[in-house]
Amino acid sequence: MLKFDSLEEAVEKTALFLEFCFGVRLIRQSDSVVLHASAPSLENHAMREVARIPVEICGENCALELIQPNRRVISAVFGESGRSGLMQDVSGAVGGLMHRDALTGLYNRRYIDETLPVALRTAHERGKALSLIFADIDRFKQVNDNHGHIAGDLVLQHIAQLMQKKISRAGSWVARYGGDEFIICLPGVEYHAAQRIANQLRLAIMNQQFPMDGGMIRLTCSFGVQSVQKFDSQHSALMLLHRADEKLYQAKHAGRNKVV
Repeated sequence: MLKFDSLEEAVEKTALFLEFCFGVRLIRQSDSVVLHASAPSLENHAMREVARIPVEICGENCALELIQPNRRVISAVFGESGRSGLMQDVSGAVGGLMHRDALTGLYNRRYIDETLPVALRTAHERGKALSLIFADIDRFKQVNDNHGHIAGDLVLQHIAQLMQKKISRAGSWVARYGGDEFIICLPGVEYHAAQRIANQLRLAIMNQQFPMDGGMIRLTCSFGVQSVQKFDSQHSALMLLHRADEKLYQAKHAGRNKVV
């Protein structure tokens, strides 16, 4: 059963299902009260196909209804399944969806918070290095101010795809930390190798042209690299993030479009 600590969290997380259904409703089981509906038109859905998933919100038994699920999309994402298997497939996949950033498709802050401590502990136990790259788009606010937030969203998506494509090493991952900041985790990678990877990303982004309503523009990113070396004393995830963030600040202070 999916569990949420508040109605706000349930609304935010279940909105991810809108990728593959017409709409969603959250219903309290005890009195059939509709706690949330994705659109007013969902109130009259008697003739629509509905899949129900049990959920718990603040300790109360509720149901998540998927209105008119898109079978083609669900089959493509989750594999072939009949009606009885649909809810099981979706329930099993929601954990993965909750770890994804809705805009870029990268991992999100929740994934960082849950996965980075495990990666650090594993590196310490195995006597392996681990490097973290903290990336930030230079002067991103100007993109939103001059071209609008939709253009800014497209830039975030494009850079996220570029990072995902470039970081293909097994066990490594890319996440959106928030806003225009990204985290790249590189287990088994030493500091100087991580710097080279960050510089490759810096050059790839610098050489890209981003289409805007007024023409093409170029952007740059700054990078902070922090590593835990073999047999170092165990570090906390928070400390590693903090030190990578400090390096990022140094890169910004040095004139941007830098790797520190």
